[in-house]
Amino acid sequence: HPTISAFPRQYFYGGLLQDGDNVRQPTYAKMYHGLAPAFKPLVFWNLVSSREAMSSMSRTNPMEVKLAVNLYLTLRNSCPPDAIRGKVGVITPYAAQMDELKRAFTVACNGEFHHDVEINTVDGYQGREKDIIIRTCVTLLSTVRSDPRKGVGFLNDIRRMNVALTRAKFACYVLGSEAALQNSTPWAALLDHARGTGCLVNVPNPQENLFTLVPAPPGPPRGVVIPHNNPRHHPGGRGGSP
Repeated sequence: HPTISAFPRQYFYGGLLQDGDNVRQPTYAKMYHGLAPAFKPLVFWNLVSSREAMSSMSRTNPMEVKLAVNLYLTLRNSCPPDAIRGKVGVITPYAAQMDELKRAFTVACNGEFHHDVEINTVDGYQGREKDIIIRTCVTLLSTVRSDPRKGVGFLNDIRRMNVALTRAKFACYVLGSEAALQNSTPWAALLDHARGTGCLVNVPNPQENLFTLVPAPPGPPRGVVIPHNNPRHHPGGRGGSP
């Protein structure tokens, strides 16, 4: 969808890649784009209060897990089955978060989510796509306060960021903490883009009724510099934008 590809095309490729004519056809307009004011093809769901846990090997963020489940159930309960079933992917940078997501979806869906939702790591999704992608960032806000570089982990890996943002055909929902991610140059650029296009939604509680939320008002840009563009960042070696 052009709304999803707008940021990657500009940030990673300097506008050199163009959308195909097919993405402007009526078939690219989906009912979940207009479920409520907060629902658009690209949304950054900003968890205002975010608790995290960190083991010696990996990271989890239970607030993002709850929001991912809430978001999926909202879509499933509001759309025809053929619009959602088998067309949703949930991706995360960390294996521990993937395990937490699978446990939570098993409970929420009475053990029957495998045919409806595919949960995997960012690396596991390289070269593949789904109609709808829910991406949990697992930012460590508590760590950011003491060391901003550690708080975003390998979210600063620009290639993984590109992979994560270009797996969705029709809807890309990014779950994270603006307060933590603004310490990362590429993610600060995405946050600027999301705010400026009315695609950033503040979420006070991960189990909030998402229909009651509205996009945050635009804020002043951070003046993020776009890096030199490199086609090698494009995931899966594909030659076009999503």
